[in-house]
Amino acid sequence: MYIEFIDLLRCPQPHEDSWLVAAFDAMRGRFIVRGSLGCPVCGNRYAIIDGVAMLIPDDPAQALAPGTDEVRGDDSEEAVRAAAMLSLTQPGALVVLSGDCCRLASALSELAEARVLAVNPNVGIEETEGLGVLRCEGVIPIAPRAADGLMLDISDPAVLSAAAKTLKNGGRIVLPAGTALPPGFRQLATDDKYVVGERIPDLISLSRQ
Repeated sequence: MYIEFIDLLRCPQPHEDSWLVAAFDAMRGRFIVRGSLGCPVCGNRYAIIDGVAMLIPDDPAQALAPGTDEVRGDDSEEAVRAAAMLSLTQPGALVVLSGDCCRLASALSELAEARVLAVNPNVGIEETEGLGVLRCEGVIPIAPRAADGLMLDISDPAVLSAAAKTLKNGGRIVLPAGTALPPGFRQLATDDKYVVGERIPDLISLSRQ
């Protein structure tokens, strides 16, 4: 994992927000090959194995099984569509993909010049300075309001509601068609494959001095 992604990661346990403290055992340039991440709040430690952040409290080796080295076909056309749905108009935007959506990670990173975090990918992904991989269970452990876009293959309302907290005001979320948007989102578009929503900006209360 490229070292600059570390500041975006969070402990998945339900407690106050805090960054993770990293310890490096092996690095390749600015890429972390092997190491650990520690939570200063609850004391949990999470492994980094072969560059993948394993944000899972149990045996991290068990979480390596779902990923494969399968090579997918050309996803550039769908990546262009995904970039449009996510409104990735500025280079450097942070996008979080999960599950099957991770097959677009490489193409989306290149075409949209986006930073991409692939969560629980089911295909092999080559990490770059703009593309990191992590594994987790349930809650997506990303800093609050850090992401510009989410493209998830998740339908569980509780997990979606938690994931939505990682999105900036006005950020886009793309979900499988028929999935209910989390609270605080307005629907922008839908078709037979996806539903697109936008996070409604928080209201700012004004008080008279």
